[in-house]
Amino acid sequence: MSEQQIKNLQQNLTLKLEQACIALLHRTQRQYNDILQLAINWTAKHINSVEAPTQKFLAILKLLKGTQIELKAPDISASLRSLRNSAKSMEFNIPIMGSVTDNNNSTNVAMN
Repeated sequence: MSEQQIKNLQQNLTLKLEQACIALLHRTQRQYNDILQLAINWTAKHINSVEAPTQKFLAILKLLKGTQIELKAPDISASLRSLRNSAKSMEFNIPIMGSVTDNNNSTNVAMN
């Protein structure tokens, strides 16, 4: 490869890694994996993969590609149903303030 082609490849790899960062921020797993796979393919095809730095770079890309970036929200529907049912049942059991008088504890207090 010519020096210009090497520069173009390096710039393209840099752009792909930036795109992978954006996919990471947006938590789009498929796009993240596809971009990293393309970077792996380009590196393996166009850069001497026998050299230790290239092997290390490829290993890091493969490790990153294997990372789960999508967060799966837990299923809280059962808890939510339970909470709603509790709220409904409490709605009918809440005494209205002042409707129940306790003769044993009633005390007249004179305020000056």
